[in-house]
Amino acid sequence: MRYLIALLLIWIPGVNAADVAIPELGVVLNGYPEEQARPRPVEGVDGFSIEVRLGNAVFNIHRFDDPSRAAIPVTNKSYQKGESREAEKRGKKILDAVLTKIGGQDAWLITTTQKVPPFGFDFYTASATVIVDHQLVRLSAAAIEKPKESDDFQSVLKLLMAVTFEPVDRSAAPVPTPANDAPGKMPHFIADAKAPLVYPAMAIRLGLQGAVDVQFTIDGQGQAQNIKIAHADHTELAGRIVQFLTLGRFHVPGDWVESGSQTLPFALEFQFAMASRPGEKCTSQDSPVLLEGAVVVKVCHSLVIK
Repeated sequence: MRYLIALLLIWIPGVNAADVAIPELGVVLNGYPEEQARPRPVEGVDGFSIEVRLGNAVFNIHRFDDPSRAAIPVTNKSYQKGESREAEKRGKKILDAVLTKIGGQDAWLITTTQKVPPFGFDFYTASATVIVDHQLVRLSAAAIEKPKESDDFQSVLKLLMAVTFEPVDRSAAPVPTPANDAPGKMPHFIADAKAPLVYPAMAIRLGLQGAVDVQFTIDGQGQAQNIKIAHADHTELAGRIVQFLTLGRFHVPGDWVESGSQTLPFALEFQFAMASRPGEKCTSQDSPVLLEGAVVVKVCHSLVIK
């Protein structure tokens, strides 16, 4: 019997369960633990996702909006080999790879293990890809413990295999205010999970704090354009800001171009601060904005007690 199927035969008693729909992703979590908080959908630059933590295990679902991601069916041998090669390029050892069914749809399911430096832990992941309504859905279950010895891993794996699908409904998702109703208002920014805003490592080593002011415009697709560093207290603080803005996306309303908002100048001021002592958080004291009209983004580095 294949690796994953054998794991699913182990029954985990004593958990009250319910079916929870996540309309933004078009999925239903069947057998979801009733005592667990309902997952909150998070919008990313390329779709919506949820994350569920059960003890020492994590369950994720991400639905990609771009239909080009679903151009090749998961039953295609070349696609399957490509997924395996990609996993191996990331340093993962493939334990199993099998074509199965999730929610009545074909699913390519790969189980891998990977050493986590510097501690040497084995990180186990079961990752499935499914195409539903011309969109790619990726589901994964992961834990540090060995799957056969981890009730938490088997709980999230059971959730993964029990997922069913329904039409996507994003009517409850926040809608940006029309540009004509709020002229000059900066839209909500959605960061790319692959390029989060972090305190630059070099600045941390040098103990640098201060502000970085950035000016830009926003096009009709919500992409920052004409990005310019207008001021930086220290150049080391500005290192990742351009990439952060370039890879992220602003949630622009439908009348953005019609209203002429794509030509308006916008500004952000990133204020970097470090905690004064280990175990303390950064002070919440407001610093004066250097660039008039800039929206402030606070970036804190809390020192770790060693």
